Amino acid sequence: MKRILITGGTGFIGKNINFPLEVKISSQDVDLRNWKDTLNLFKKHQPDIVIHCAARHGNFKEMEQNKVEFFRDNQAIDLNVFEASNQVGVTQLIALSSVTAFPFEIETEISESDLHQGEPHPSCYTYGYNKRMLDILCRSYNEQYGVNYTCALLTNMYGPFNDFNLESATVVSNLIHKCYIAKQTNSDFKVYGDGSPVRDFMYVEDLTDIFNILLDKKYNEPVIISTGESISLKKLVTIIVNKFRFTGNVIWGNETSVGQQKKVASNKKLLQVSDSISFTSLEDGISKTIDWFMTTKK
Repeated sequence: MKRILITGGTGFIGKNINFPLEVKISSQDVDLRNWKDTLNLFKKHQPDIVIHCAARHGNFKEMEQNKVEFFRDNQAIDLNVFEASNQVGVTQLIALSSVTAFPFEIETEISESDLHQGEPHPSCYTYGYNKRMLDILCRSYNEQYGVNYTCALLTNMYGPFNDFNLESATVVSNLIHKCYIAKQTNSDFKVYGDGSPVRDFMYVEDLTDIFNILLDKKYNEPVIISTGESISLKKLVTIIVNKFRFTGNVIWGNETSVGQQKKVASNKKLLQVSDSISFTSLEDGISKTIDWFMTTKK
């Protein structure tokens, strides 16, 4: 059985993917920005496969204020992980990218062919370009060394261990926490925007099965990991409200800017890899996520 090394093992994605014979590492174990330390750790564990989840993450405000640090740190992490993997003989690697890497002006369904066709969003362009460069790293290592390194572009993920801090949470976890507070305090559930933007969301625990399929197929092309289903933020709020049995008022904001109106990623290429891939429904995923969230409140 092959040994799998998971970088970023204590992060949101890393905690939710599980394989036999895995080793999960985090910044507590090694500073992946340091080349010698990274190489020594890889020599110690001698992995056959790497799932590269590690990155410097942050909210849009942090990325806007620290452009240089986000780009420099993430470039160093990625370059060190790829080269250490290659030097110890890792022939399969899945590097986790994000739909943030795609051009922000695309209003149609995003596909892999769009990746290098325009600028990432101005608010996070250094992070977006870094995530885009994972495709370049995979492609160049595959061509030069004959390995199977895959750039997996994740849609909006949600689920257990997500960040529920209202200052830094992503859309789903932010809305869940706000609805919880509104119910506990018998107050209005206030939501930013008008609910019209359309997005796609995927339950994080579905990733392990998908990664197993990509590894089994020795897949080495960039691929979007998405359910392919779109939903308005207003419908998402309705699902959360129903799960909480919240009977108070939902107050929508009157902000004139609600971000990109439609940002949905195609999963056609993913389903061509295997027709056995299945996804947790949004209703079930939200229910599981809220159940997990509530256990952290007890």
